[in-house]
Amino acid sequence: MENLFQASFTDSLKSFRYSKKTEELLRKQAALFRSFDSMLELSNGYSSSNKYDLEEALEILKFRWGLIFKTHIEIDADLGGSNTEYQNKYYEQEAIYRHHRREINLKLHSKSLQKNFLEIHMESPVLRDSHNSKNSLYALEMANNQTGQDLIAKQQRPSSKCSISKKSLYTHFNKRGNVNKI
Repeated sequence: MENLFQASFTDSLKSFRYSKKTEELLRKQAALFRSFDSMLELSNGYSSSNKYDLEEALEILKFRWGLIFKTHIEIDADLGGSNTEYQNKYYEQEAIYRHHRREINLKLHSKSLQKNFLEIHMESPVLRDSHNSKNSLYALEMANNQTGQDLIAKQQRPSSKCSISKKSLYTHFNKRGNVNKI
């Protein structure tokens, strides 16, 4: 595709009379397009798993595209959009740039999510005795729970006292320890 573009690009330079400045800008832009394409081929889809490599690749991509965009503005000011072949090539390259920029940004975003997920740390409660530890665990759960009502619905608060009267126990058990049938 590059060679076809280069051949037709140079043919269009010969067929139309442009100013020397415009011809120079078109040649420069063709070189920038080639450089951009070769950079993308060398990067091989930014398969690096290192966050810093991805950030560096994104910076290089943005820098190279900045040069292309700056040259495009100058060419567009001179030509006024009259060279449709150049315009089509520019928009094709812009679509490729946007695709690769999005791909790198998504990888960086997923890396940051993985990092945040791995860095989540919950302090372990210190358990001293059974009564205080139950209440402490309950207090920790209530503090961490936004609604509180969900937790209460799922489990009841541990009670500090267990009071069953002797009379109620006596009515359910006979003297031998067997359960009375009601």
